[in-house]
Amino acid sequence: MLVITGWFTNNENLKAVITGLPTMKFNTAICFILIATALFLLTKKTKKHQFFIISIATIVTLIAVITFTQTVFNYNTGLDELLIKDVVAKAANDPFPGRMAITTTFCFLLCAFAFIAIASAKKRFQLLAQYALHAITLIAFIAIIGYLFNVPEFHRLSFLASMALNTSVLFFLISISASLINFSLGVTGTFTGKSLGSIMARKLFPITAVIIIVLGFLRLQLHWHNLVTQDFGIALFATSFLLVSLVVISLTAKYLNTVEEKRSRAEEKLKILAKTESEQKLQLALASLGDNVWEHDFIAQKTIFTNTNQNLAAFRNDGVQNIEQLWWNSTIKEDRYVLEENDRKYKAGIIDRHALEYRLIHKDGTIKWVLDRGVVIEKDSAGKPLKIIGTHTDITDRKNAEADLNKMQKQFQAFMHHTPAMAWIVDNKSVYQFTNANYLKTFYKNSAGNNGHQQLEGKSFYELFPHEIAEEYKRNNDIVFNTNKILETIEPSVNKDGSSITLKVFKFPLQISDNVTLLGGIAIDITDHIKAEENLKVLNEQLTSSNKELEQFAYIASHDLQEPLRMVSSFMQLLDKKYKPQLDETAKQYIDFAVDGAERMKTLILDLLSFSRIGTEKQINDAVDINVIIKEVKLNLAASITESNAKIKAGTFPVIQANKIQMVQLFQNLISNAIKYRSERTPEIEIGYNDESTHYIFYVKDNGIGIDSNYFEKIFIIFQRLHNKAAYPGTGVGLSICKKIVEKHGGKFIVESESGTGSTFNFSIPKKQKL
Repeated sequence: MLVITGWFTNNENLKAVITGLPTMKFNTAICFILIATALFLLTKKTKKHQFFIISIATIVTLIAVITFTQTVFNYNTGLDELLIKDVVAKAANDPFPGRMAITTTFCFLLCAFAFIAIASAKKRFQLLAQYALHAITLIAFIAIIGYLFNVPEFHRLSFLASMALNTSVLFFLISISASLINFSLGVTGTFTGKSLGSIMARKLFPITAVIIIVLGFLRLQLHWHNLVTQDFGIALFATSFLLVSLVVISLTAKYLNTVEEKRSRAEEKLKILAKTESEQKLQLALASLGDNVWEHDFIAQKTIFTNTNQNLAAFRNDGVQNIEQLWWNSTIKEDRYVLEENDRKYKAGIIDRHALEYRLIHKDGTIKWVLDRGVVIEKDSAGKPLKIIGTHTDITDRKNAEADLNKMQKQFQAFMHHTPAMAWIVDNKSVYQFTNANYLKTFYKNSAGNNGHQQLEGKSFYELFPHEIAEEYKRNNDIVFNTNKILETIEPSVNKDGSSITLKVFKFPLQISDNVTLLGGIAIDITDHIKAEENLKVLNEQLTSSNKELEQFAYIASHDLQEPLRMVSSFMQLLDKKYKPQLDETAKQYIDFAVDGAERMKTLILDLLSFSRIGTEKQINDAVDINVIIKEVKLNLAASITESNAKIKAGTFPVIQANKIQMVQLFQNLISNAIKYRSERTPEIEIGYNDESTHYIFYVKDNGIGIDSNYFEKIFIIFQRLHNKAAYPGTGVGLSICKKIVEKHGGKFIVESESGTGSTFNFSIPKKQKL
């Protein structure tokens, strides 16, 4: 501002620091005001000032570039005297009045670039900005030295001599101030750091710089006033510089040694405190875990226990007082090699920590598993261990659990390998984790039997099956992984021989951990089952056709076959009626035989028709009250009951789901047989039932002639009779019909009997029937 004031008031003392020296140009003063404003905004370090900083730097760059090109290409845009005229320069015939020095324009360009780079906050530009500022500092410092020493050689360098002294000082101060924004970078970082090198730089450089400047200035003063010769002045300067430098270096070295000593003592104290605190924390932590804490000294070959878990410490004592020997004696012989190898590695410097598992013999004779962990806490200069601290943890329960788990795993694998189903486990990347023997036997050509399951582990089912089949497996697997539910499905497959098969598959998620889910699968080859179903379908179609043919036969039997019998019977009866007086007894007997045969043939056909209809007619079940059925049967058999004086005892019966007509036929056949096959005693028939969980068990018990057990099967064969038709008339179809009715309803028919004592016929009817 003073310079601008000097330009407006035409005061040369304000334009220059010392009268007679080059003046700061008006444009230079304007640029310094802009640069100072930008520096102030940079110190705020806020993004909202970024636009203003870049705008100011751009204006300064524009002024500097125009001025620089005017000087280089020797033209005039009028920018130098745009705001105020340089009268003094014109009077002195200066060809470029009011123009700033080319060195000044260069420094402004560097300064503008540095400020834009710093404002951008991009790390890769920060270091470039720092070195641009260092270049400005160097140029300004050289110019200041030229003015201070009044060296003619410096003045002859026009790019330095023409820079005003006050301009040089301002560039020096601004560049140093701006470099402190990123104080850790560049040369500034060397002086501002906390290391010994930075401390030394801060101590030596200012003193050295002052000494050089002062001694150089004194030497020039002595030379200018002819007090010493030039050679003597140079020698005096060198000697003085060496002596003063020696003093400064000695003082600095002493200071640095003091600092280093204090630092070393502080670091040692911190290490001791940290070690003590860490050991105390470790002891407390281990004590809280209930572990044995031990410390071993390699030099003294001594081990001490600082925290004792009595359950572990009760080693077997063979009269040995030395803890190392006691420890060794208590270790199972088969496990001692572990301790020997561990000790060898420590002494050789191979390891600095360990974790071992071995067995110790308790004083009561039991064996304890121990997890022995240790770490080196002190080493010698060669890196060999001096002290180890460690713990003993009782892991007996864990080892027992591991053994039980291992046993269970072996049992599970043995079970899975012997199961007839195919079983496998895969991850979400379709990679096998387990396959059982049957899976390998079916799909894997290189299977090695029950122990070859590991041959597929780590492989993908894409390597085992055609791509389209593997893709279907993957889709079904994804359903299980995404829904976390069991999937039951049918999947096509190809066995190891290349034959197509069909599998009934169950896939289910296996949650191994919070982040890991596997998929288990069980499959059954249903290829033969499907073929059997297809064959059964064909057989059913054949059976349906056969049933239709049987129905046609039943129709013929009920109409066409009975018609000739009716004709024979009718004409024989007409013959007997018309010619009876003319026939002798033999002819009459022949006619009776013919009529009886026709009637028996008709009955046989009707029974056969009834038997066939039970198997071919559609089963229609309704709610049937057995009490009503018994009453209807008694009414149907009223004549036989009265004739035989039969006594029928019947309780109260349930309502069941059955075919009413067939139930009437069933009970009527059984009661009719009980009356027919009676002994000399009065027939006594008992009808009852037992209520079971899923069935009703009905029975019909009589006191008739009974049945020999050798004929229990024969009595249910159609047309098979045990007695002469003259003694017990019938066709031998009744019990066959009864058995078929019961089986049609989903029950069983059983006979209990002894010859001469009577019979009991038991049959079951399910409580739930298809309506």
